[in-house]
Amino acid sequence: MATIKWGTSPTSRGTVLTTELNSLANAGYCGVGPAFDNTSNLDRWGWLEFLGGGSITPTAGATISVFLVHSLDGTNYDDAASATNPATHQLVAVLSIQTGAHTVRANTLFPFPLPPGKFKFVLKNNTGVTLTATTNTLTLFTSNEAVA
Repeated sequence: MATIKWGTSPTSRGTVLTTELNSLANAGYCGVGPAFDNTSNLDRWGWLEFLGGGSITPTAGATISVFLVHSLDGTNYDDAASATNPATHQLVAVLSIQTGAHTVRANTLFPFPLPPGKFKFVLKNNTGVTLTATTNTLTLFTSNEAVA
């Protein structure tokens, strides 16, 4: 019987959302980020790290939701999420955000499965306040398994 273990520690694949997050209003969805191409690496698992661009004061129950927008053919994606088209994408993470004035930093604890091919990310701000005007980032980390 084979044993499945983590193959490596998560590897940063870079930012998947940046300027799309600038001054994002509470309860708002950001624009869809650039395509992440998973056709070569075929990474199986993803983790996310959100880093705020400066101090904000989230309210009680604050969260950030992250959605994955997949393309079966590498070209056509679903319409972007918005108030009139909410969350039609695959929810991959809900990050709990600490209240009180601080620069937000939040990571996913558990990985989510990554599809083969190309995909993009969308973030919904549920912090109770508008995100800062610059330098907010969402970074993707990936890993695979080892079978022995």
